[in-house]
Amino acid sequence: MKKQSIIRAFFISVLLGGLPAATWAFSGPFASLVTVEPGVQIDVDVRVPATGTPPATGWPVIFFAHGSGGDKTSFSQLAGEYADDGYVTLSYTNRPEEDRSPQIFASDIVALKDWLLNDFEAELGVTAPTDSNKFGMAGNSLGGYTTWSGILLSNAFAAAVPYNFAYHHYVDYLESQGSIARAKGQLVIPLVGGEYPAAAVDAAVEAVFNPIIANFPNVTIPVQNHVAMLDSLWLGTHALTDYLQLTSASGRMIYIGTGGHGTARNDEEYRGELRSDWFDHYLKGVANGIDTTDAIQISLLGTNEKVSYPSWPPAGQVSSTLYLGEGGRLNTLTLSASSAFDSYINDPGSLTWANLPNFNANTFRSQMNRDVLTYETLALQEDALIVGEPSATLYVEGTASRYQVNVHLFDVSPAGEPILLAVGTATTDASPVEVTIPLSVTGRRVPAGHSIRLEITNRDDQDIDPTNGHTPELDELRYMPFVEYSENRVFFDTARPSSIAIPLINASGFSFSSYQVPTLGGMGFFALMLSMLSIGAARLRKK
Repeated sequence: MKKQSIIRAFFISVLLGGLPAATWAFSGPFASLVTVEPGVQIDVDVRVPATGTPPATGWPVIFFAHGSGGDKTSFSQLAGEYADDGYVTLSYTNRPEEDRSPQIFASDIVALKDWLLNDFEAELGVTAPTDSNKFGMAGNSLGGYTTWSGILLSNAFAAAVPYNFAYHHYVDYLESQGSIARAKGQLVIPLVGGEYPAAAVDAAVEAVFNPIIANFPNVTIPVQNHVAMLDSLWLGTHALTDYLQLTSASGRMIYIGTGGHGTARNDEEYRGELRSDWFDHYLKGVANGIDTTDAIQISLLGTNEKVSYPSWPPAGQVSSTLYLGEGGRLNTLTLSASSAFDSYINDPGSLTWANLPNFNANTFRSQMNRDVLTYETLALQEDALIVGEPSATLYVEGTASRYQVNVHLFDVSPAGEPILLAVGTATTDASPVEVTIPLSVTGRRVPAGHSIRLEITNRDDQDIDPTNGHTPELDELRYMPFVEYSENRVFFDTARPSSIAIPLINASGFSFSSYQVPTLGGMGFFALMLSMLSIGAARLRKK
């Protein structure tokens, strides 16, 4: 099995990144076709500062790497802005898709740096001295993959800002607790064969990426990476792992918030400032304070309120546990019943593994009903700042040879409007079993009056953008459902207290409004019945 085949398959679905072109007061772009190994020509544009005197050692340089489907023009505006600000900038069109392995990407970058240092001026008749020790790189999506590949497999850079990509996605996500990521993990299935071959997918991917990921602790240059918490391709959790593995970096910073695949791009100015300050400090020596700024920069979901921390996990973080209970409640105390459970069903209808060659999300939606268990707290009495990685501990059983347990955490407004906070999954062949499901990193200040909702479901599709009225994304299906009929139970009794642990900042636990029990006579009894019915109606399926 060729490594390049796996790599090529991964990026068919990666989205284009970048900004539209504009006209700026710089020299260029100077276009050229640069020949790299093995005789491939790469189309480049170079822009140089039009004013000012270059430093004695030459101008600092920034490479810009485009997303899938893009080309050298994708970052024209940004490259122009940086050229105006005293950088030589190089943007380029990637080689054809069949050769996009990390090693080849890194080799191309090194060749382009060598060309810029040694051949550019003579070839194009331009005077633009550059500093070989002051090269930086930035890239979005596939460009983030390209940038990370250069960081991990070459010594070409002095600073870098990859964004909207996470390398640890490959070893932490394509197979997650027995579940296969639909967007990219499914592309490996034809290469390894078998019915829902989670272990084989994991082994094939790790064989390719583990040797590269092993280089993270060896990186010494300053790296700032950006990601959206709920990016539909690269969850913030895995970008956070990238950051944490940079143990030898001379500087490291991570932004976690919005602006990824499928999420609102409403924090671009702030992210741009972080990137500019990073390059200005580490490539120009500007004393702008970015080196002493908190390394963890977070924009909270739904508001973009900024919180920051010097290290991870944040100081003051406390895990608060909520327990599943009867009537769809999430409670601070466990249930005292000797036996209690709710049920949900996975019914694939006529779907079989053999008739799903493309694993299309709409195919699953049209033939496999989504069955959901919902558990919700009372209204919060005070605001609650949630920052970190929630984790669900569930006692489950199913009647199939394997069955999937998907978990979604929400903030719900008094009007019933949900904002997705975190997701997680497990596909198990054990029954009964206690499963611990880590959820994705999240950050949200849940206002007083809102409630916390936990959903457990057979089919993992959820909207990730709180700015679009929570209209479900048509192709959003994170994990491939297991195609076998199963009746599944989730227990929440004394011996099997299913729960979710939620990370709070500077709080010992949640503060909920009190529940007033009406009198059991006349209209009071009628009001109680309506209250109980409304709780039951919130569930799509209840034992």
